[in-house]
Amino acid sequence: MSACQGMYATPEVVVTRTPSVEHLKPPLNSPYVVNNPTLSSLPPMQEASGRWKESRFDASNLPEGLIRLLRQAGYAVTEDQPSSAIRLQPLKPASIGQAPILARWLFLLVAPFPTLADGTTWDELQAAWLGQHPWSDPATPWKGRPLVMSPITYEAVRAVWGQPASEHDIVMLKPEDEVQEVAWAIGAWAIIPFEILNPRWKVLRIDGQSGLEAEATGFPLWISYGAPGFEGDVGPVVTNYHPEHLVTVILSGTTALVRATALRIEEKGVNYPGQALAPLLRAADVLHISNEVAFDPQCPPANPLRREARFCSDPRYLGLLQEIGTDVIELTGNHLLDWGEEPFRYTLDLYRQVHLSFYGGGANRAEAEAPLKIERKGTRLAFLGCNAVGPETVLATEQRAGAAPCDLERMSIQIQALHHEGYLPIVTFQHLEVQDFKPASQARYDFQTAAQAGAVIVSGSQAHFPQGFALKSGALIHYGLGNLFFDQMFYWNRRAFLDRHLFYEGRYLGVELITIILEDYAQPRLMTTAERTEMLQNVFAASEW
Repeated sequence: MSACQGMYATPEVVVTRTPSVEHLKPPLNSPYVVNNPTLSSLPPMQEASGRWKESRFDASNLPEGLIRLLRQAGYAVTEDQPSSAIRLQPLKPASIGQAPILARWLFLLVAPFPTLADGTTWDELQAAWLGQHPWSDPATPWKGRPLVMSPITYEAVRAVWGQPASEHDIVMLKPEDEVQEVAWAIGAWAIIPFEILNPRWKVLRIDGQSGLEAEATGFPLWISYGAPGFEGDVGPVVTNYHPEHLVTVILSGTTALVRATALRIEEKGVNYPGQALAPLLRAADVLHISNEVAFDPQCPPANPLRREARFCSDPRYLGLLQEIGTDVIELTGNHLLDWGEEPFRYTLDLYRQVHLSFYGGGANRAEAEAPLKIERKGTRLAFLGCNAVGPETVLATEQRAGAAPCDLERMSIQIQALHHEGYLPIVTFQHLEVQDFKPASQARYDFQTAAQAGAVIVSGSQAHFPQGFALKSGALIHYGLGNLFFDQMFYWNRRAFLDRHLFYEGRYLGVELITIILEDYAQPRLMTTAERTEMLQNVFAASEW
């Protein structure tokens, strides 16, 4: 393993058609913690009353989703611009308070998924928009590429940001259904309404805010729509985004509280490994941990140098998983039965006692293969997992406890059935381990088979090495996240992902990549900007777009 250090130099070329940046301004890789969602940033819903019920509004230049919601809210909306209709339009900041607000609409700054930059500052963006420094300045994260958007989005942004200094250089107008294709083709950033966000986009931050935070009152892409000159009460204020409906699911890679990690726990306390990341992990609505090792009251003392890879963990270490806010345990690991079936059954009982849900393993094959169904804020999620590599002795049978064996035909049927029940399937694998950014060919086949069956996310829990992505069949595939809590301190084994997946009202939006690096054999922390850029360069170059 140590011979692998230094093998992977940072490539000179990043990803074809993808903008890159050596120094992000400012470092934007840290503000991942989401506050408890509230509606305080949105106008209050009002009872239907007043003159608005008898008026017709001209909505000819509004987003399609906004027109639909206005009609659902009871507004009489027309798109044929009759002279008698009251014109609805985006309100300039100076006009807010002088005209009734009928809608608040969230737009997002986005880029193609394999983009290195995490965002920009409002000062930089505004200065470029207004021509105070050249849009083509190579020091800027967008590298002089235009902002792609639809004409309707452009009218909304222009109302708030003002007229751009050089419209043809800064803005590329395309129909809404072509914006993504064009942005990917030229590696450009884009502005889109929130309701069309999908996994092929990366949401960028402006001054550290993505717009999806609960408290984002100053975010410059919240646009108010109203009717200047209209008098009287209005109906309910409609919006395309309620932050309290956003569901976050963090998927993590390998956890094995053994060897040097266990020694550090004994020296510095059970919660030591999670101290740097605990606030971030606890903030997730669902935190997934793939714990590959059984707890055993008779587990030998922690030893960083064992003669064999035969693992168990002291039951006290369960406190770490509770401290970081674990919700879901994956049990597909190939070390679960290292000390026999009895410690694993003991581990299952421990999880049940502290109300930790698990999947991918169980007291028998039926329990191991059963999907774990959960619901958060109206969004239904289902977890399925399996072990594709064994050893045979770790796989569950009708009589023996263990990990679920991989049966892709069975899993495909389960995935389709879950869809019919209204669940979004998340599939995780324990698969072949390779010391490379690219997965083994068999892993590629199995992951893509799960995606074709209808999984929205397919994730590899086995990799001790950060691996690439694929966007296939409408699913996001991540072949390997790397380690979370495991003592491998080799160059690339120290580096890993936490994937923060976003869901909204039963729809999968995409993923925010959180990059971490292991310190002291036990405690991961967030990467610096330079560390993050180096890893993303390598992983994106090995991915399938």
